[in-house]
Amino acid sequence: MNASVVRRTLVHLRDEAGATLLTLDVLMDGWVRLRHLKGQPTLCAEIIEDLLLAAAASDLDPGLHAALLWELDLLALRGDGGWRPS
Repeated sequence: MNASVVRRTLVHLRDEAGATLLTLDVLMDGWVRLRHLKGQPTLCAEIIEDLLLAAAASDLDPGLHAALLWELDLLALRGDGGWRPS
């Protein structure tokens, strides 16, 4: 799997200083990728649900995992407010 080209970033969590803590990307091949904290492994899966299970089983900080779930819930409930056709 060549998982290098990002189609869209769904979640981008930053700390108070603006440093990236976590990103959840949809890749051009349809897979999803979770990157977090330098030196930590990047997780990839075919669907978000599998990625969330892998993240829960990994050494991802529980607070970051909870923040990721919160952001995904908000996205599912209200959408991303992105482009609307005229």
